[in-house]
Amino acid sequence: MKNFHLPLFFLLFSTLAFAQGTDVPLGNPAYHIMDRLEIKSDLPTPFHSALKSYSRGDVARYALAIDTSDMPLTPLDRFDLDFIFEDNNEWLISSKLPTVIGGKREQVFKKAYTDSTNTYYTLEGTQMEASLKDARYVETKKPFLKYFYETPANFFEIDNKFFHMRVNPILNLQLAKQSGESGLLFHNQRGFEVRGGVDDRIYFYMNLLESQSRFPDYVNEFIAKNRAIPGEGFFKNYQSSLFNVNNGFDYLNGEGYIGFNVTKHVGI
Repeated sequence: MKNFHLPLFFLLFSTLAFAQGTDVPLGNPAYHIMDRLEIKSDLPTPFHSALKSYSRGDVARYALAIDTSDMPLTPLDRFDLDFIFEDNNEWLISSKLPTVIGGKREQVFKKAYTDSTNTYYTLEGTQMEASLKDARYVETKKPFLKYFYETPANFFEIDNKFFHMRVNPILNLQLAKQSGESGLLFHNQRGFEVRGGVDDRIYFYMNLLESQSRFPDYVNEFIAKNRAIPGEGFFKNYQSSLFNVNNGFDYLNGEGYIGFNVTKHVGI
């Protein structure tokens, strides 16, 4: 049992290393953008490129650091930063409380505001209020049915002072052809995802996907041997006379997590 306890301790300890909101999904263009801008700017990052996934809060903060530094920005840089700001707009805090991680302007933004006693407060000593809009927060000129796609990247969103939430549809359709077969291979997914946060302390994410797929032979062989679809849970056979499919699969999958910031540097 002693040999079991030590790996378990390190596993739990590593879980405590993550904070700052929901994660950027693996495969998101933000990872390539962050790598490119880190190499170009040489500004210190709030994340390590070998440890993925990145939190949305860290990605937005680094983009803000780039945007407020003296680094010359090309049209491509500006395009990439705009993508980061739109895709992670819940982390665009008010311009009255700018965030800078590094660069020549770091000292300029240390003092955030003063109170009636002329006491200075800095960002490092104050809790961020969720989703206070700044100039980088882009709004759609004509939202769909008034309430949907109020911003370019989100189907529906809520931005209150201490609460934010994003709801987006998920659509994924892939078609392929296997050599020696007349039928098509396909991957058809529909679903939705929800992410949000409360008080810069609690974060949540969940998605639900309904899928139909017709796989290549090597995947079908794996399914027949193990009675499981790789990476999925329950499934059933899928047949369609319309598309002439009699060896497909229908399956449902949901994922989710809740995060909590215990301190400024430790999260669960």
